[in-house]
Amino acid sequence: MICVFGSSVIGDEVHGLKVLGLGLAASALIDATLVRMVLVPSVRELLGRINWWMPSWLDRAVPHLGTEVDVSPVELLALPSTNRADRTLSNPSDLWSA
Repeated sequence: MICVFGSSVIGDEVHGLKVLGLGLAASALIDATLVRMVLVPSVRELLGRINWWMPSWLDRAVPHLGTEVDVSPVELLALPSTNRADRTLSNPSDLWSA
């Protein structure tokens, strides 16, 4: 982004666009170095566990998603088999739906 904004400083004939390009390039450089590499990690280190605090009203509104699913052994036995060797094909077109 700095190169793109800086190119308007070199190649543009309009003085207002040169100033705008220089300002955008400087702001992108400051944001990338000072803010994201210094300030944000420092503040997160200072805040510690408070950094991950969520208000109770928001916790109730946001769905709880996870990658693990708790399935009881009874429900597990009731699930259809996913093993292809256990399936019998009565119709050849069933092969494409499996």
